[in-house]
Amino acid sequence: MLPILDMNEVPPRNIDLSRLADRLDERAFDLQDAVEDGRADRAGYHRAFRRARAAAALRDLEDGDLNSALYEALHALGEDERALLGVITE
Repeated sequence: MLPILDMNEVPPRNIDLSRLADRLDERAFDLQDAVEDGRADRAGYHRAFRRARAAAALRDLEDGDLNSALYEALHALGEDERALLGVITE
């Protein structure tokens, strides 16, 4: 089983991004179910969702699917318009 990465660690370069994205998606879906059942808070789900989207963006970028990578990256940023504008203007 692939561990979920600590956000303060630099991931190894040989990581299987597809497998990581799938694992993080599973985690986000599990947390979404837990939120609906009252067993988890919504903030935890949103963090897991954004991590999954970020991993999917990297996977899609590696695969050369730039449109999908951008779509996933924008969802990874959430609804923070300042962060989005910072990414676009840098």
